Amino acid sequence: METRRVAEQAARVIIDRAGLEPTVGLICGTGFAPCTDVLADPVTIPFEDLPGFRLSAIPDHVNEIDVGTVEDTVVAAVKAKVLPCDGATWEEAGVPARTLAMAGCRTLIYSANSGSMREDVRPGSFLAFTDHINFSGVNPLATEREGGGWDTPYLSMAELYDADLTRKVSEAATASGVPLPTGIAGFWMGPSFETPAEIRLAQMAGCAVSSNSFLPEVMAGYHAGMGVVAFTFVSTMSAGIGPPIDLGRVLELSYRAHDDYRTIIRAAVPVVAAN
Repeated sequence: METRRVAEQAARVIIDRAGLEPTVGLICGTGFAPCTDVLADPVTIPFEDLPGFRLSAIPDHVNEIDVGTVEDTVVAAVKAKVLPCDGATWEEAGVPARTLAMAGCRTLIYSANSGSMREDVRPGSFLAFTDHINFSGVNPLATEREGGGWDTPYLSMAELYDADLTRKVSEAATASGVPLPTGIAGFWMGPSFETPAEIRLAQMAGCAVSSNSFLPEVMAGYHAGMGVVAFTFVSTMSAGIGPPIDLGRVLELSYRAHDDYRTIIRAAVPVVAAN
């Protein structure tokens, strides 16, 4: 797949349909697609109309992008994810993030769902990423070649998660009533969840949460030129720390957290837009 070409084509559709150029991109976590109702005067674009966009088969994801405003900032919100654990290629998984960059987004606000490895970060809470460890053994940029239309894929990951913006978003969310501590995320490909032994290893390495989403999209967005602020909803404790992970319970907790999620987005957008 020529990711630059399809991202440019999809971006043109978004701008033409919405009549606006977004400056902030949002990718919603599982169960949180309804929270794009924070956008005023939204225009909805189905994935079927966007070149290069694969339809998501993940439960509770909505194959649409909404474009609207939060205060005076134009936001494009992706309401579904396609991931390698569900049969997508790494390139397909990154196309939505790359499209946001081509549409004009300077910053990506990415949200995931995770299990917690920390007793002080319990299910029902949120955590922002300061770094990650990739336990999958696959680099999402490995298929991007020099001369493929993007900057070199041989880029430093030291500043993948914008430290200054992450701190400001954490402070803004907390001041708005939703605590947003920070920590390191561990990535596994999935779709099965991690083993207790894997979690113990990740804890020794300093990880706070475990997830099988986020890596292909945040790395694609960063490679495409966006600053990245990523956070996660903690929907369960990681393997070996709490009861066995149940997807139904994950979704139930996500629904209960919609108001807090909306609060984070309303707090985050003005912060990243001012950057």
